[in-house]
Amino acid sequence: MSWPTSWGPAPRYATPRTPERETFGPQVRKIAKLLGLKRLPVQEYIWDVALEVQSEAAGDPNPGEWAYDTCDLTLPRRGSKTVTFQPVVMHRAELIQRASIAMTAQTGKAATKRWLDLANVIEDSYMGDRVRKRESVGRERLTWVKSKSILEPFSPKDDANHGDEHDLIGADEVWKIDAAQGHSLDQAIRPMMLTNNLQFWRFSTAGTSASAYYNAMRRQGREAVKSGRNRGKFYIEFSVPEVVGGVKVEELSDEALVELIAAHHPRSYDLDMIQFLRDELANAQEPEGEGRDGFLRAYGNHTVLDVSRIPLVAAPVMARGLKTSAGIPVGSDIAVGLAFDLDPEKRRGAISAVWRDEQGVARSTIIKSKPGTTWVASEAIGILERGLNLYPHIAVNDTTVTRDVADQIHTAGFELLKVNSIDYAGACNRWYDETTAVDEHRQPKPTLWHEGHPQYLESVAGAGWRDAGRGGGRVFAVRDEPIVELTSTALALWAFDHLPEPEYDPGTFKIR
Repeated sequence: MSWPTSWGPAPRYATPRTPERETFGPQVRKIAKLLGLKRLPVQEYIWDVALEVQSEAAGDPNPGEWAYDTCDLTLPRRGSKTVTFQPVVMHRAELIQRASIAMTAQTGKAATKRWLDLANVIEDSYMGDRVRKRESVGRERLTWVKSKSILEPFSPKDDANHGDEHDLIGADEVWKIDAAQGHSLDQAIRPMMLTNNLQFWRFSTAGTSASAYYNAMRRQGREAVKSGRNRGKFYIEFSVPEVVGGVKVEELSDEALVELIAAHHPRSYDLDMIQFLRDELANAQEPEGEGRDGFLRAYGNHTVLDVSRIPLVAAPVMARGLKTSAGIPVGSDIAVGLAFDLDPEKRRGAISAVWRDEQGVARSTIIKSKPGTTWVASEAIGILERGLNLYPHIAVNDTTVTRDVADQIHTAGFELLKVNSIDYAGACNRWYDETTAVDEHRQPKPTLWHEGHPQYLESVAGAGWRDAGRGGGRVFAVRDEPIVELTSTALALWAFDHLPEPEYDPGTFKIR
């Protein structure tokens, strides 16, 4: 990647330009000039690379189509993310006849606001006499008179819109889109890429450790750049490093933090960032401010630990004292609760089992815990087929993330206990109640033990609580690393306690 020093700080990660390809970047730059935009070096770089067209000279498989169907921009606050997308929309609307362009955000209301902001820019620009705007609630649309192209907003939950054949989609503030919404969005958009020359642009500042959809986007983008990938995914990221001189960025002094951020911000070449950042940090640390972590997240584009609303599930030492060597007995007639769970970012999966002894004390074990999630379905089916114990069903937290694995297990002919959001909260709290149970003298007397699996101990130590939403109560939350060993154990406990009642056999009817 070539990045002249006159352009200011270089991006931390960026897909390089492929010179053997033509690009629509110069055309978009002309539109930006007509809009009166300053046209920052980072913007021109993004337009030149993200708008490359596949060519025979580059050895591409589909000459004439976009080189990148997914364009991910993660820039700090004041990095001109949204403004970069404006001329792209205007260019696409006149490049393609009857182009379908859509915008989304974390909610329908937010998506409509983003659409209106852009629609107003276009309406007030040199292009204003070429478009017609409709603002009726639920039917907002900007239409280009000549090309018949349309720009409209949609919610990531809007399934009806997902069936459309779009040519360009923009998703703003991706860090606020939760894992379920993001999964639904991807499931709707990916098939379009097989039949339409579509580009999906996602732009966002960093989020928190709970921003599963954004964090997956960032991880995949970094991997694409590191591997030298130059087709399919365009990625650019400006951010501060996690560690500086052996010191975590969160632990730097205020002044050192300000100087570090200024040295990595894409606007440092044309703005007095030092004084600006000092003022912003001071404001962030006011009683009503977003705090030092919020400042670091916004201007350093650094993912921070979401601890303000997620207290620890338990003291890290709590689960360690509940280790037992008494395992689950093997027997095809011995009923056992079985469950699996997947990390929202698909970093890890786990399968757990729970059984109660004659005193009602639960014994838990992690059958398998492993990075990735593609292995879970076949492993779970293998366990059920071997039948070392009686597994009337396998429990799963019923979410979009787990749906594919659950469907594979169901297709293989095995019963599932799909735990809804209310019962999942019940499972989480049951795990906690049994782990922290006390006797009549208020002395610890836990009724849930485990075999000491190290990943289980780590997941307990790193998990937090979050509100369960409309169902009420609270559930386990990912603070940083995956916690599937904990969640699958809670689900296995729930599975055992909700085993189906044995069928009553009245015996053979006889007349005496």
